[in-house]
Amino acid sequence: LLNKGYRLVAEQLTYFENHRTHEAHENSIIVKRFLFEAFDCYIVLFYIAFELSDIDRLRQELVTLFTTDTARRILLEAIIPLIAQLTSRGQAASDSIGSARELLRSTCHKSELRCPPESETCDDGMETCAGEEVRPARDAELDEYEGFDD
Repeated sequence: LLNKGYRLVAEQLTYFENHRTHEAHENSIIVKRFLFEAFDCYIVLFYIAFELSDIDRLRQELVTLFTTDTARRILLEAIIPLIAQLTSRGQAASDSIGSARELLRSTCHKSELRCPPESETCDDGMETCAGEEVRPARDAELDEYEGFDD
């Protein structure tokens, strides 16, 4: 919350500095934000270490800081991308299955493929065409394989 508030203050202060170039303006904002955020993050540790001289409390704060940061990184860098990848794969798989069915329906009536009647069962593992198995026509020819020399 404090960092968000300081971000606005840093931008206004940098605007009042009236830099000649955009790059100088951006560099000034970066320096201000870095110094403030570093100060804001570590001032508590310096206070505990040098003002209170409480090593046990400092150790506890450091372990808490490290554990929280590690959990945050694992969540942001591993778990969220994994969930996004799994959901996109699931969406892509359902989209590809739907498009494959549409393709089979559209090519079902061509001469290379035929849809058998509902009473006929197919055990060759072919995709369905409008809820029925698709089987290559018996007279469809396959291209000959041409070998090659290395």
